[in-house]
Amino acid sequence: MDKATVLTQMQQAWSTCQGCLLCNERTNVVFGYGNPDARFMVIGEAPGMNEDEMGVPFVGHAGKLLDAFFATVSIHPELVEMSKTEEFDYDRIREILLTDIFYTNVVCCRPPENRDPTTKEIEVCRPRLMETIYTVDPILIIATGRIPCESLLQKRKVSITQVHGEVFDITIEGRLIEIHYPMMAVLHPSYLMRINDFNQSGGMGDKTYQNMLLAMHLVDWFDHLHRDRDLPTRKKIRR
Repeated sequence: MDKATVLTQMQQAWSTCQGCLLCNERTNVVFGYGNPDARFMVIGEAPGMNEDEMGVPFVGHAGKLLDAFFATVSIHPELVEMSKTEEFDYDRIREILLTDIFYTNVVCCRPPENRDPTTKEIEVCRPRLMETIYTVDPILIIATGRIPCESLLQKRKVSITQVHGEVFDITIEGRLIEIHYPMMAVLHPSYLMRINDFNQSGGMGDKTYQNMLLAMHLVDWFDHLHRDRDLPTRKKIRR
């Protein structure tokens, strides 16, 4: 069965989830979307108001900022030109990025008042997240903010302002063996919007740009390594 079919079946199965109390107030289950063969998987914390209404992750202001960072480090000709002129067509940017990224969240339903998801809510949604990672099989996971990092690293407390830009090894259960994935921690776009230091050299916005640039280089390097050596894909060697 191909990846797209598996993801569609998963989305249908989770669309009626009542595993936690978030199901009582949600408008939509925000499963995730993007290229089933994406090189990048972006994992956020939880849907916000816009995401809950539309049923799609990362569509609010924070999502647009994240897409802008991807656009500025991309070598896609259209995105390079947009970055030069700083005239961003966000709908077109997302259309291009969806060829290389799969977007999802730690939990699929919006917590009331955008509060942090609870430990129980995260655990209820964890099988869906792990199966989504397994199915898409990205080269690199980008965890945006503290909660995705804590969830994926299985740690109680992570200081995202200390670890952003670091690449961690995370483990998920495969069919027969554990599978390791590199995960880069980055600051959440909402946090960057609050501090608004994008014009400050060495500020958090500048550091996030450097982090995203490193992420792009890592994925490109991995791709070139496999093509040059004619190595099997991760999908063939991971079980």
